[in-house]
Amino acid sequence: MESHTGSVDGIAGGVLFGWAVDTADPVRPVELEILVGNKVVGKATADLPRPDISYTANVGGRCGFIFDLSSYLGNLYPQTVIVRTVLTGRPLSGSPLEVTEQGGWGSLDGLRGIVASGWAVVANPAQPHAVVEILVDGKPVGTSSANLD
Repeated sequence: MESHTGSVDGIAGGVLFGWAVDTADPVRPVELEILVGNKVVGKATADLPRPDISYTANVGGRCGFIFDLSSYLGNLYPQTVIVRTVLTGRPLSGSPLEVTEQGGWGSLDGLRGIVASGWAVVANPAQPHAVVEILVDGKPVGTSSANLD
């Protein structure tokens, strides 16, 4: 039975990030393989603090991972990035990830009434915040800045 779960949260500035946990043994770090195209370019261990996952999934808090992909992506786009567990070879949720540029990433975390919440990051350190376009049924209805501390 598959006991690994996790997600590729995104890529920003060439750095891939996300989380993975072994639900059968939440304190044991999950070993991951990172592929660009069909080539394994490295491994990562999901053992970084992720209190958000610990709180929401009720698992060990050290299940985050990062991996610097910048030297593997170059300037050729699009690129397909896959993150899979070493033990099972199965990809994490959000994988494969089609990287079209090193621009930014974000997620809509939820809706409460008419209030949307989520996060966004930008790859360019000279850009102070991400501008998020809000769509309803595929049509733009507004913008917001992701710049809350």
